[in-house]
Amino acid sequence: MVRLLRALAVPVLLASAIALAGQTLGAIYASPLLVQLVAGAAAGSVLLSVAVRRLPSWTAAPISVVGLAGYLAFALSLSARRADIPGDLAELATDALANGIPRLLTSMVPIEPQPDTVALPVIAAWLAGLTSAEVAGRGRRTLLALLPPTLVYAAALFLVGPHRGSAWTGLGFAAAAVATLAVTGSGESRAAVAAPRTGGRVDEGTRRALRIRAAVAALAGAAVIVAVVALLGPGLTGAVSRTPVDPRAYVTPPQLDALDQNPLIRLSGWAVNPTEHLLDADLSADVPIRLAVLTDYDGVTWHVSGEYRPAARTLPAPSSPPPVQAGGEGANVGPGKATTVTQRITVVGLTGKLLPAVASPRRVDGVRVSLDVDSGTLMLPDGLTAGTTYAVTSQQSVPDANVLPMADAPTGPSMARYLQIATGEPPQRMLQLAERLAADNSAAYARAAAIEQFLASHYRVDASAPSGHALPNLDFFLFGGPTGFGGGKGTAEQFAASFAVLARMMGLPSRVVVGFHGRQGNGKVLAADASAWPEVLFAGVGWVPFDPLPRPGQQPEPLEEQFKPKPPPSSEPPVQEPLPTESAAPAPTLAAGGDASAEA
Repeated sequence: MVRLLRALAVPVLLASAIALAGQTLGAIYASPLLVQLVAGAAAGSVLLSVAVRRLPSWTAAPISVVGLAGYLAFALSLSARRADIPGDLAELATDALANGIPRLLTSMVPIEPQPDTVALPVIAAWLAGLTSAEVAGRGRRTLLALLPPTLVYAAALFLVGPHRGSAWTGLGFAAAAVATLAVTGSGESRAAVAAPRTGGRVDEGTRRALRIRAAVAALAGAAVIVAVVALLGPGLTGAVSRTPVDPRAYVTPPQLDALDQNPLIRLSGWAVNPTEHLLDADLSADVPIRLAVLTDYDGVTWHVSGEYRPAARTLPAPSSPPPVQAGGEGANVGPGKATTVTQRITVVGLTGKLLPAVASPRRVDGVRVSLDVDSGTLMLPDGLTAGTTYAVTSQQSVPDANVLPMADAPTGPSMARYLQIATGEPPQRMLQLAERLAADNSAAYARAAAIEQFLASHYRVDASAPSGHALPNLDFFLFGGPTGFGGGKGTAEQFAASFAVLARMMGLPSRVVVGFHGRQGNGKVLAADASAWPEVLFAGVGWVPFDPLPRPGQQPEPLEEQFKPKPPPSSEPPVQEPLPTESAAPAPTLAAGGDASAEA
């Protein structure tokens, strides 16, 4: 009876150790499904090994592989159904086996349990269970049998990185390993193993030899442990206080193509084809739909610089706004009240990989998306196709207009990318305009509002205006050519880009957003609804949008004298040299038919 209990305890403890490795890995998953599937794989592989113990040893691996195939098919089907991922089993299995490792290393935490993110852990757990059960059962090498679960546990710790869960999981794994060794070592000595070779009797010489061998092995093991502690101890001790490395930091996920790097240039094309049907959108409120957030500007092009990682259906909350400086006037400002906005969008004519959604999406259903945490924008890795339908739930924050005038502009090294203008010298006329607008408005929000009012009052929208948002294009838009003729008109591209550049010249962190005007209810989104708007970052509040476009029918006002570019300072007039006085020198003699210079 005791031997039977010990024989059953070892498989149970080995399966438990592998299941605890799955529990550790589950810390980075969005639901407990991964933990349940890994535990099932561990139990199934170990129990199957025990069931075929009386068969020849060569049959264990083929039978277990068949069992793995069946269990993996179940795991892929279940995870696909839970994640609402379409496709037949063969398609899901092919994609999961081909892309399982890259998806695990590029997915955003928490990871959605779906076929490509559960396949590898399930396979690893099954193979570890098969190997450990066979080594412990048939080979009676319990210590060696603990190696596969230990490797699986170490791999789980590596993948989890800084997102490690409870320490009790590690303690439980260690307890399972110790219990496995204790169960197999308590009633089984080397003498008992050697007894059958001598007919059940062990003479004194054999016992003495076994004792010496055991003592030597113990001393050798102790020496190895001491050496390992001496070599690795200092490094491990120092690592205790450090945050574990996240392996995802070393793997770059697939990014946007050239079409989506700068969607700002698409506005001019949409402006000349205003009836192009891009989307069907059913919105719960009148809110803009964002397509892209452009943060980086080099004086020539605004472009998207986000890092899009595969995300679960439930998306992480957006980053907190920069803190308010202690003692600043904006100590009481905040991001405002969050409003839930639901959307159901169907792609019609829009192309690219960027997925339109209202700001701050928190859940996406119907498609598998990648998310850039910094901007909160979405990407569809396979690209948009006509008929693609998805649902989004967003938490849009609306700041309190009464406290915005007290908000400050954040400072620090992290703001450098939002203040970069160009590597060279910006146009002097734009610098002078920014200085003039800032001179009358000392507060950060007042400066941003001044730019908004200035652009809306003095310029007009023209769908036929040439595209371009490099510094020379913006300089021409604001001031015209050298003679002052031209300029003064543009699309939302020039309005938004000019606002963002002028804001950066004033020390206001800014960016440009490309999107569409969204209306409550179910309706079409046409190319005429495409637009761009600037956003300014305020401490304690976050990104606040501005609208520098003039109202429909509004006539532009001429530039006031104080806003006109100042002419370059003229140089001092040359000093007049005194005229030479008459001298007594004789006049030069003219050559025949010549003049005075001919002689010289």
